[in-house]
Amino acid sequence: MASKIEWHRISRTTVLAESVQFVLALVFLALGWVKFPLVYALAGIEVLLVVVMSGFLYRLRSVGTIIVDTLKSVVLWLFCGAFILGAYYSATGFRHGLGINARGFATLAALLGVRLGWHFFEAYASRDPRLYWTREVAVRGAVLALSFFFGAFACFIPGLLIANGLVHFLPTTAVDLSLGFSLLAVQALLSCVVATMSPEELAAISRQPYHTP
Repeated sequence: MASKIEWHRISRTTVLAESVQFVLALVFLALGWVKFPLVYALAGIEVLLVVVMSGFLYRLRSVGTIIVDTLKSVVLWLFCGAFILGAYYSATGFRHGLGINARGFATLAALLGVRLGWHFFEAYASRDPRLYWTREVAVRGAVLALSFFFGAFACFIPGLLIANGLVHFLPTTAVDLSLGFSLLAVQALLSCVVATMSPEELAAISRQPYHTP
C-alpha cells in the first residue's frame, strides 16, 4: 500500500456497506441479541478459516507451514483477547456468564463457513483465483487480524469510558455496546483504509501473498 492514504479511492458502495454493517451490529448489541464475546469469537473463527483456506488456494505453503500459520493466528487471537476480554471483564461484562448461546453461535459460525466456502469455489471458477480471493476474502481476514491488535487499545480507551457513560441508560447492554462499538469501529476504519488500495496493489499482493518487504 502506498505510504499516503488516498481516501478518494474509497467508493460510495464501500462506505455504505461498512456503515450498514456497523449500524446493524450496534443495534443487535444494544438490544442484547448479540453479546460482545460472540462478536470476538466469530471474528477469530473467520481469521482462522481464511488462513487455512488461503494456504490451500494460493498453494505456496506446505501443510506443515499452513498448520504453523494457523497456530500463529490462534495465538494472536488469544493474546489480544486477553486484553479485549479483560476490558470486558473489568466492566463487569461477565456478571451474567459468558453470554454466548450455543445454538446461535453454531448457526452464525455455520453461515460464516458457507460464505467463505462459496467464495472459495467462486475463486476456483474465476479467471484469476488468487486475485479474486485476495480482493474478496484475504484482505478482510487481514483487516480482522489487525483489528485484534488495535482493538486491544480501543476497548480500554475509549471502550470503558463509553461503557461508564452508557450504563445509566442501558444497564444490561452498555458494556456489549460500548466495547462492540470500539472494536467494530476499528474494523470499519481499517476496511476503509484497505479500500484505498489500487487494483495494481491488490494484484501484486495476490501474486506474492506471503511476501514481506
